[in-house]
Amino acid sequence: MYPFRNNVCNLTWAVVKYHRFSTSALYSSQAKVNYYSHLQVGSEATQNEIKASYYRLSKLYHPDKNKGSEAAAKKFREITAAYEVLGNIRTRKLYDRGLANTEIIYETPTGAATHDDSKENGSAFNKTRQAKKPSKVYKGHTEQYNFDEWTRAHYSASFSKINESRQQREVKERMETFSKEEQRSFSLMDPLMFVIVSIVMIQIFFTSDYDDATLVDRRKLAQAEAAKKEAQKTPLENPDVP
Repeated sequence: MYPFRNNVCNLTWAVVKYHRFSTSALYSSQAKVNYYSHLQVGSEATQNEIKASYYRLSKLYHPDKNKGSEAAAKKFREITAAYEVLGNIRTRKLYDRGLANTEIIYETPTGAATHDDSKENGSAFNKTRQAKKPSKVYKGHTEQYNFDEWTRAHYSASFSKINESRQQREVKERMETFSKEEQRSFSLMDPLMFVIVSIVMIQIFFTSDYDDATLVDRRKLAQAEAAKKEAQKTPLENPDVP
């Protein structure tokens, strides 16, 4: 009744079977790697123990502390790849099962498949693809390591010290710049103040002399006028004259 829907369902099932076959070979090769030995823990270790061991080993074999050592870089990649699998509960369970029984078991579609069946197959196919992505190549620095809590705690003190030293250096530079500007302003102000003081002193000196000369002239003028008046008096007015 729905030939197109049946064809889509059959095609989806064929793709899923092919994907299961191709990924089983990939994960069977990965299952041979003993990730527990890379992290130096047993298969019964808790997630906290795995995480603590990863922190310890990643700090020990980090490329920044072992520059030029290819063996340390290889060891760091191994423990990082192991933690990518064992650090997550879901991927660890898949690894513990040997990745043979981790694939989703689908029932072979019989007869006419319904629309809901095709939707379930499609969603299961997408989940299978997401669960079976090949591991990416690690080159020493991984996203999980760079943004992990241990890394932030390990480098936060260094970053704070760098910021403090940078702020202190900026404050020191501003103080030196301010001191230089003050010295420059004082050096320019000294001759200017000398000129101003000189002008004021000259004005005071000449003004004082001018006032003294004016006062003497006024006294002389008053004496001359008094003598003139005495000379103009009549003999009656001036009894001293015979």
